[in-house]
Amino acid sequence: MGEEVFPWLKSLPLAPEYHPTLAEFQDPISYIFKIEEEASKYGICKIVPPVSGSPRKTVIANLNRSLCARSSDSSPTFTTRQQQIGFCARKHHRPVQKPVWQSGERGLTALEVETLYWKAHVDKPFSVEYANDMPGSAFDQTGGGVGGNWGKRRLGME
Repeated sequence: MGEEVFPWLKSLPLAPEYHPTLAEFQDPISYIFKIEEEASKYGICKIVPPVSGSPRKTVIANLNRSLCARSSDSSPTFTTRQQQIGFCARKHHRPVQKPVWQSGERGLTALEVETLYWKAHVDKPFSVEYANDMPGSAFDQTGGGVGGNWGKRRLGME
């Protein structure tokens, strides 16, 4: 990156990450209440829900059910395809250019992304205005009919 990371940004504590068990996560709301006091000190936290692996029997049963649902009148057609790995099929056998995510270049760390955000914010401050922060109305208060030529009652009449 080449840019200096703000010292105050380095000193920020990392938000906690929780890995509840399947039993703890049966009722997610009660689990959130359980960790609320500790997590609220950070303002944010990450909860990684437990993943229960699908039993092998279930996977095979689903596959069998899927295959049984297919009409037995027509036999399936499987086509073969030959493609040389690492070459583009349409472009005269030239090597494929790898996408950025496969290029081997490392991604930015969370700290580097945070630094870029704060540097951009310091260099050019911005604010987001919501409709409730803006004066005025979307409707004409001076009269002239409801919405003028664009009113709901007039659209499609001409």
